[in-house]
Amino acid sequence: MEAPTTEQEYTEKDVTIAFLSIHANVLINSYINENVIFGRIKPHDEVPVNEYLEKLGFCNLDSILYDLFLNGDNIQDGYVTERDFNRRCFELFRIKTESLFTEIPFDNSYGDWDDIYHYKYGWYEYLKNLYTLFDEIIKTEVSPDLFTAVPDILDNEEIRNYYLAVSKFVLAIKTKGLRQGRRIDRYFKKMNFVSPFIQRLIKKHKGRFYLRNSDTNSLDYKLALLSCLRFYNEDNAKLFELKMLRWEEPRYKAQ
Repeated sequence: MEAPTTEQEYTEKDVTIAFLSIHANVLINSYINENVIFGRIKPHDEVPVNEYLEKLGFCNLDSILYDLFLNGDNIQDGYVTERDFNRRCFELFRIKTESLFTEIPFDNSYGDWDDIYHYKYGWYEYLKNLYTLFDEIIKTEVSPDLFTAVPDILDNEEIRNYYLAVSKFVLAIKTKGLRQGRRIDRYFKKMNFVSPFIQRLIKKHKGRFYLRNSDTNSLDYKLALLSCLRFYNEDNAKLFELKMLRWEEPRYKAQ
């Protein structure tokens, strides 16, 4: 077999660069949008590109990439774009649920960027309704000093495993019709930590875990589902959880 020519090698490099630039463009635009929503950066601010790329795992990019991906919906010429905040929130919700629902099949209509993907098992209509709750929580004000008190109790690998386990559990309640009282040890037996929103759906008895609440229309289930959304920045995840806790305070006091 003949060795690749210089032209072939250059073409392969071009393909790699193009792929990386597209991937980096999607991620950095999403990360900017997330940080705008959580108040870490504002429209017209200069984007700390190198810092964001490192956070997203792009540490050793060829400099040729910079000119290829630095523009998009959320960044133009290195600065954060001005956009409608409601549109930002919907975009964040859509991207986060898309990451959460990777194993849920679509129905015959996929939707477009002005809609939520059309998932099977009744998820499409459910998510459309859930977005109203998400939007209210995102817009709930919390003290910027509060989230600094939330400890980092898990390392990156534990965080990844935690989200995988709880996401499968919460989605299975609706998708697989898990019934109240069912044993659910396989989701939780290796857990060192469970968020307060997930705890409301489960109970532990004699070392075994059981499903306490299988009502997918209950507020506790909806908040548990939202707590499964992954954010690029763990500080944003903490802030979102605090927003949920603050949002629900007057509702639980009224009970």
